[in-house]
Amino acid sequence: MGIIVGTSGMQYEDEGDTLICGSTIGPSSSLARGSTLVQPSMKAARDHLATANVVDLFPHVLSVGGACGYEDVVNQGYGLDTAAISSVLFNNGQSCGACYEIKCVNDPQWCKSGQPSLFVTATNHCPPNYNLAGDNGGWCNPPNAHFDIAQPVFAKIAEYKAGVVPVQYRRIPCNKKGGIRFTITGNPYFNLVAVWNVGGAGDVIGLQVKGHRKLKWTAMKRNWGQKWETNAMMVGESLTFRVRASDGRYSTSWHIAPKNWQFGQTFEGKNFK
Repeated sequence: MGIIVGTSGMQYEDEGDTLICGSTIGPSSSLARGSTLVQPSMKAARDHLATANVVDLFPHVLSVGGACGYEDVVNQGYGLDTAAISSVLFNNGQSCGACYEIKCVNDPQWCKSGQPSLFVTATNHCPPNYNLAGDNGGWCNPPNAHFDIAQPVFAKIAEYKAGVVPVQYRRIPCNKKGGIRFTITGNPYFNLVAVWNVGGAGDVIGLQVKGHRKLKWTAMKRNWGQKWETNAMMVGESLTFRVRASDGRYSTSWHIAPKNWQFGQTFEGKNFK
C-alpha cells in the first residue's frame, strides 16, 4: 500500500499582491499495489494580480485536447473548472496540472458581490498574440499573467458581459479523487506516458520509470505538456513510476503495470495528499 516519509506538508500563505486573469470557453485502469511518498516541506503561493477573459465555445470543444496533453479534461476528472494560462504561467508546459484560486477584484461594475473564489486547474496554454497590444486583446502576451476560462466557470466570479476583468490569484494544493494516472502509448521503441490526476502541487517536473528485470531507473524526458517519453525498452517489464512535483515531493508507485501491460492502457498509483 502506501508509506509516507516526512511529516511536513504543503503550506500556503497570503501576502497580498494582485494579478489579472481571463477566461475562455475555450483505457482501463489498474490499481497500484504499492506507492511511496517522500514529502519535504514547501512554502508557496502568495497572491498576485492578473487578467481573465471569456470566449464562447461549446463544452465538448473545451474539454478535448490542448497543450498539456490531456485527452479529455471532463472524463479525466478536471471538469470545466480549468484554464488556459499565459506563457509566463505556463512555463513551457511545466505548470500543466497546477491549481489556482482566482478572485475578481478592483472592478465593482463586473465582479460578483462578495468576491467568490474560483478554483481551476491549468490544462492548456493561452498563446501570445503579438498583433495586439498586451492591454488591448493581447492578454496572453508576455509578461502578462492571464487565465482563459470557460464561460460557465467565468460567470462564477464576474458578469459575462465584462469580457475581461482584473483578478487576484494564487497557487493552491490540488485535491483529486483517486490516484495519479499513467497512460502509456507509443510503440516498443518510443514510449509516451501521460501523467494526470495529480494531487498536491498538481504539476510534474520529473518522471522516472523502472522495470522488474532489465530496465533500471530511467529518467523520462518531457515531450510536451504532461506527456513524457523514453526509447528505453519497457515492454515485458512490470513498471514502477516515480513522479517528482514542483514542491519537491516524490511519489513512487511500485509495479503498477504488470509485465503483460499493453499500449493504450492506464494504470493508477498513489497520489499526493
